[in-house]
Amino acid sequence: MKITTDTNFLVSATQWDNSSANKILVKLINIDSEIFTTQEILDEFRKVLKKYFNYELEEIENIIQKVLTFLTLVEPDEKLEVVKEDIDDNKIKKFFRFVRNFWMLKIKILMTIKL
Repeated sequence: MKITTDTNFLVSATQWDNSSANKILVKLINIDSEIFTTQEILDEFRKVLKKYFNYELEEIENIIQKVLTFLTLVEPDEKLEVVKEDIDDNKIKKFFRFVRNFWMLKIKILMTIKL
């Protein structure tokens, strides 16, 4: 299975051990899913960790190194602006041409998944 993630999913999955996102992430890792992200999403993840969790730079880089053990970093060669309501979600849409048969995981839908 090929999966893309956004910043909200990464935050929830890495910062709350018993969150739905964390449980889903563990399952995805255990079934050897391919999980993709971009540098742009990782940069946003860094900013969130600093701003809302008050991590120091070294702590943030340690977290990034850990997530890179299960994430594959890709850089789509096309910039899309198809999501008008939330421009940041266009980062996720860039994966469409790169990754086939993927599931977009967002916090908004995590509550509908039975664990």
